[in-house]
This record gives sequence, structure tokens and C-alpha cells, in this order.
Amino acid sequence: MENATKALIMAGGLLIAILVLGLLVVGYRNISDYQQSATNLKKDQQLSTFNNGFTQYVRDDLVGTDVISLVNKVFDYNQKTGGVGEIDYSYKITLKINMHNFKDKYLTNYITQSSYTINQDSTDSDGFLKLLKEMRKLEDDYGRKELRELYSNIESLKTYYDEGDTTNGLSIKDVIGKNIPALETQFSSGDFTSLEKHTEYTEFKSSTFAIKNEPTYHDANGQIKSMVVDFVK
Repeated sequence: MENATKALIMAGGLLIAILVLGLLVVGYRNISDYQQSATNLKKDQQLSTFNNGFTQYVRDDLVGTDVISLVNKVFDYNQKTGGVGEIDYSYKITLKINMHNFKDKYLTNYITQSSYTINQDSTDSDGFLKLLKEMRKLEDDYGRKELRELYSNIESLKTYYDEGDTTNGLSIKDVIGKNIPALETQFSSGDFTSLEKHTEYTEFKSSTFAIKNEPTYHDANGQIKSMVVDFVK
């Protein structure tokens, strides 16, 4: 009888030990699953935040200034190396801007290509980034408002500087109330391209664009891969 009791106690203790061990294993697995879920959630949040920086432009009511911001964002990203957290900078982005009938609508001389591409290697083979940089420098040097006023009087300026007719023409000072020696030198040589380029740049900034199709994503980690912007009007 005594031996049977001891055997029962031992069996009970073993069963309790097995139950405790089982609970510990289940608990460990639950903790591991929770930690993995938390890690996956953090990765997803990082990737979502990164992609949202670009997909916020997936709209049909973009204006040119939005496109310029996106161009700069893609270009700056493509120049980065390494990575941060789940974001791998080796996965680059291509941005294509389809200009469609922009040239025909505005009779442009400088923004003339049917499309422009910001490449994954950050090259500016189309010269689009160079043009944007040049226009920003013009505005910094001479003022946005001043350039607009000068272009609105470009024929009078040509009469004054190109034809030498000071009676019927207008000087830079006549138009905006101050001299700009660098522009006066250009105008005197018959070069009014600064005004023409800036006007096309202004038309681009105020035009309507749209991203009609969803961006593509890199298969390896889901980072955004390419986007296409279309000129609308």
C-alpha cells in the first residue's frame, strides 16, 4: 500500500513537471511569436512610411510644383548608399514624366521632349534637372516677379535693346524700376533666352499632371521601384 502511494505521488509529480514544462514551451513560443510579430510590424511601418513619401503623389490633381518636388525627392534618394533599418538604398527609383502635348500647347523652345526620365543612377541625360536648377538660380538672382514682368514686356525690351529704339522701347529699369547689369548685357546682345526659359518653367509649374497607374515595387523588399507622371493640361 505504501509503495503504491509513493508511486502515485511520483507519477503525479512527473505529470505536474510535464505540464509545467509544456506551459513554459507554449509561453516561450507565444513570446517569440509576439516578438516576431512586433518586429514584422516595425518593418512594415518603416516600409510604409518610406513608400508613402512617394505614393502621396499618386493623384490626378498634381501641379508642376508637385512634380518638381517629386523629381527632387527621387533624385536625392537615388544618390544615397547603404540603408537605414529596413530601407535598402541599393534599390533605386525611376521616375518618368510624359509631356504629351505640352510643347504644342505652349509652343515651347526649351521644354521640348516628349518625356523626361530621372534615372536610377541619378544621371541627367535629358537635361531636365539642369533646366530646373538653372531656373531656380534665375529666380534667386533676379526675382520671380521681376522675371514675369520683364517677359510680359519682352517685345518692348527687344525694341529698346535689340533694335536700339529708345523712344518706343522700354529698358529693364523702365519695366521693373531698377537696373540688372547681367540681363542688360544679355539683352544688348540679342539674347532673351533667360526670359523665355523662365516663362516655360512658369507654365510647367502651373500645369496639371497626374499619376494614373500604380507605382511598381521591388520584389525583394517591397520598396517603390518606378512611377510615371503624365501631363494633363
